[in-house]
Amino acid sequence: MTTFKELGLSEETLAALESKGFTAPTPIQERTIPLLLTGETDVVGQAQTGTGKTAAFGLPIIDAADEQARHVQALILAPTRELAIQVADELNSLRGKNGFASCLFTADRPSTCSSRRSNAAWTLWSVPRSHHGPPQTRHPAARLPRLLRSR
Repeated sequence: MTTFKELGLSEETLAALESKGFTAPTPIQERTIPLLLTGETDVVGQAQTGTGKTAAFGLPIIDAADEQARHVQALILAPTRELAIQVADELNSLRGKNGFASCLFTADRPSTCSSRRSNAAWTLWSVPRSHHGPPQTRHPAARLPRLLRSR
């Protein structure tokens, strides 16, 4: 059985995983974390609900994040507000003692940032698909170019 340490994660990330009680990676984590840690960006992973997909892509983001950087280092898109909140909560719990910020933007509420500092390591956007009614005219993704320029 592979361990998180064998996947190449940092000591800080390993400590955060241990504090959450995670002892061994799931199959999706075993397959994706090493690829993402090497800088591979074109990775598609598919797994059942509850198998650790958020940690599979989130742990390499956390490991690669530079606390001193003053720009957005990762952009995560989620199809619904609920999933965006769930992903943000999980990533914030996985970051351990890392001091970088994260921000969550959804169409129906103001942005929330885990810190007032402007060095968000990741920015999570909810990009809802509207099946009823007119398209949203003030979609949060419309603010994305301005946000990225300002960071």
